[in-house]
Amino acid sequence: MTSTAAAVLMDRLGLTEDELCAVLGVDPLTVIAGDLDDKPQLPILLALTGEAAERVGEDVLRRWLRAAGPGGRPLDHLLASDYGAFEDDLDAIRMERRLEEAAADPSGTMSWEEYKAERAGRLRTPA
Repeated sequence: MTSTAAAVLMDRLGLTEDELCAVLGVDPLTVIAGDLDDKPQLPILLALTGEAAERVGEDVLRRWLRAAGPGGRPLDHLLASDYGAFEDDLDAIRMERRLEEAAADPSGTMSWEEYKAERAGRLRTPA
């Protein structure tokens, strides 16, 4: 992975340089040098956040990262390297988007009971 990939993640999520380094567990020189091949979380986070950015837009994703959600702030999960909780956060935003789409066009969507069952199965309760 290159420093360009790190810059894409930083821009997509609106991370500061310090936050990016903390998320990747590296120092700034490592990012600048692009010496990130041993950081498997970078391509995974790019893929996960790329899909979310396509669905809701990068501006919304940047605000969402710092907003408190059902399990806490997604940024806090990233900084703590709690990638499971961060994936749960992304699932929650995906489910909320599905609800918005269903409200706009209710034909062929899941019932409220189906939504609750699916969401409950994806979200972990905070410790």
